[in-house]
This record gives sequence, structure tokens and C-alpha cells, in this order.
Amino acid sequence: MEHVPAGQDATGVMPGDILLCHRRGFVPWVIRLGERLRLRHADVSHAAFCDTPSSTIEALTRGVARAPLTAYRGIEYWIVRTGLTGDDAAQAVAFARSCVGDEYGWLTDLGIALRFLTPGRGLWFGVEGTQICSSLCAEALVRGWVIYPVDAASISPQELFSFYASTSSPASVSLQASLQSSRREPTIMQTEEGVLTQLLTALASILGPLSPFAKAIVPATLAVVVAAVNSVFAGKIDTLSLTIAGSGLVLALVTYLIPNVAKPIVPTPAPAAGSRTRL
Repeated sequence: MEHVPAGQDATGVMPGDILLCHRRGFVPWVIRLGERLRLRHADVSHAAFCDTPSSTIEALTRGVARAPLTAYRGIEYWIVRTGLTGDDAAQAVAFARSCVGDEYGWLTDLGIALRFLTPGRGLWFGVEGTQICSSLCAEALVRGWVIYPVDAASISPQELFSFYASTSSPASVSLQASLQSSRREPTIMQTEEGVLTQLLTALASILGPLSPFAKAIVPATLAVVVAAVNSVFAGKIDTLSLTIAGSGLVLALVTYLIPNVAKPIVPTPAPAAGSRTRL
């Protein structure tokens, strides 16, 4: 791994290398929060695949597109020298280029969050034909020789960073250690964990006195709001996310209505034989 300070350009980039960095925005912030909660580190929140020495292919919220390497000049980043050559590099580049135009994998992000929240190796899911930044790079590199400790389609940017930092040269590992020690990551982590804890505590206190119906409707409504916010950040209506969130809201309504409104009619038992009916 090679650290490139802000204001400089990486040199000697080869097809098959990957770029790791931080990006601003709602989605990168959520990714960093999830990485800190599960992995305890958030050195990076974005990844891009280098298909030529001067261009990258990356998955952004608006979809997978190509961008010049100079677009990252204003921020610090890391170049991972993957060492792919020959057919390995050609296969990785061919896969990355075939993904240009794919939609962003919102559900893959949700699936990675599920993997982070479930114990052990975790559960996750995704949607065919969609990409997120880190899985695009990992899926391209497995076309070469790379074997990751987790499914390439469910890998996060920080997991890519940790994988290559642990397999880099001693000098590079020393550089990463010095960079991490110079940052106040624990303070940021504690701050964001504290915010998340406060939000969950506040939500629990709000939902506590509500009826079972309200407890089912409020989270489903929040899911619709989150999907709408994602659409705003993406600059277009995210039909898939809104459909799933709306379906959850409808399901919550139906789950409540079936037992509480459509109650079965209980027949009046007939009087026992020989009994008298009082008028």
C-alpha cells in the first residue's frame, strides 16, 4: 500500500490496482459508522478500481462510472499495488468495465449492515446487477488471484484496507501504524457510538408507551423516510428502496388489521338438551 497525501498524484499506477480513501456524504458517513461499530476502525470509506494508469471505475450512489485519477487530488488516499499482470489483470479490468452503468447496490449496503449486526460470520444479502464501491473492486480482483476472508460481494472498504495493510511490506505496515496512531479514531468512535446509543435510547423511550400498532408502524414509517432521504442524496427516486420500505409499511398494517379487524365470528352455542329458556 502506498499513501498519497492530499494535493499529490500517485505515480506508476497499474491496471488492477485499487484506490482507498474517505469521501464526504451521507452514505460514506453511514459506512464509517458501521465499520467503527463492528471493525473498530474506519481508515477508509470508499474504494475505486484503477483500469488504466490515469482512470478509475467506481460505484457511487448515482451508479457505476469512470473517473480520472486526478479527481482524488484534493484528498489523501492509498493505492494498493495488487501486482496483477497478464491475463489476471486483463480479467479484472474486463469485469470492472462490464459493471459501468450498473446501479448502486443500496440493498447490498443494507446486507453488509446485517452482516455487521449478526454474530459470527454474519448474514448478508444483495441484488444481482448492482454494485457498491468495495465489492466492485473485490469482485474484479477475485477474477485474478485474490482470495478474501469474506465473500467479495459483501466486503467493506475497511475490510479491504485491513486485508492489504496486513499483507503489505514491513515498511508499509509501519506507515499504516503511524498514521492510525496519529489519528484520534477512539474519540471519533466513542462520539458516534454515543450518538447512536442516544438515538436508540430515545427511540425506545418513545416507542415504550405506545400501543403495539404504533410500535409496528413507527419503524416501518422511518424506513420509508430513510429510503426517501437516500433518493434525495442520489438525485433520483430510488424505486427499489421505496418499494421495499413501502412494502414493510403495508405489511405492518396488514399484520395489525388481520387479527384486530377481521376477527372470526364465534357462533353462539345452542342450549343444552332439556334446559329451559327463560323469557
